[in-house]
Parts: sequence; C-alpha cells; structure tokens
Amino acid sequence: MKERVPGTITKIGGVRQESVVEKGETYYHFDRLIEAYNKGVDEGEQKYVKTADALFQRNLRDASKAINILDRDFIERGLDILKAYLQIASRDKFFFLVGVSEENYLHDSFYTVYDKVYHLEKEYNNDSLQLHFAFMPVTSDFCEEIVLSDGFFELEKSE
Repeated sequence: MKERVPGTITKIGGVRQESVVEKGETYYHFDRLIEAYNKGVDEGEQKYVKTADALFQRNLRDASKAINILDRDFIERGLDILKAYLQIASRDKFFFLVGVSEENYLHDSFYTVYDKVYHLEKEYNNDSLQLHFAFMPVTSDFCEEIVLSDGFFELEKSE
C-alpha cells in the first residue's frame, strides 16, 4: 500500500479542498498550473499578434500593388484617376473607391475597366485577402467629407 502525503490546501468555490498525493507520484501544485496556463496564453497572444501583423502588412503591400496596377492600366487607356480612397474593413478586407471624371465614367468604353478589376480581384483575392473596387464620377458637387465619413481615407499618388 502506498503512503499518502498531504498536498496543498486551496479554496475552490469557497470550499476548502485538500489534495492528497500518493508518495512517489508527480505532483503539480495548483498555482504552478495556473502560472503555466497564463504563460501559454501570453505566448499565444504574442504569437497571434505577430502573425496578424505580418498578415496585415502583406495584405497592405498586395493592396498597394493592385491599385498601382489599376492606375497604370488607366494611364494606358488614356484615363486618369482623379481621386482614390481606401477603406480597411479588417486586416484582410480592403475596399477601394476610385473617382474618375464624369466624362470618362459615362464613356462607352469605361466598362472595359471592370474587366481589369475582375482580373485583379481574381489574382489577389484568397482566403486571407479580399480586395473590392468601386468607381464613381467626380463631379462639381462631389463632397469628399461624405466619403471620409464612410471610413475611407484618401490615397495620395506619389510621382
């Protein structure tokens, strides 16, 4: 018969509990288990934050590449992006709002831009990134404050 030795006395739910350990058995103190759990949680959170940040940075780079490809396509077509806005809905969901002149927006050939957007979305969209493009005419009564209040911020073109 194994000799029983007292373990720790703790209060669980307001009730005094005494754990008893068989002599020679491995014993894990309750406080040590909590410490190990908390350490694991902290390390897991740090790893998650680091992974999420790396994913966001990669998605931001890909979104930047996509809007620059679209801008070059516009230039090749003789069109000009007058305003470009980005709304980041989450680390993996980006919405672009592209403003063009009313004349270009209403031109019969403008619909071909959607073909380019379709291919861009097909190339870049995956389980960890969703890019979405929308177009609008920039008219004399265009109110940028409305766009900004919807959570978009203006992208500045660097020369």
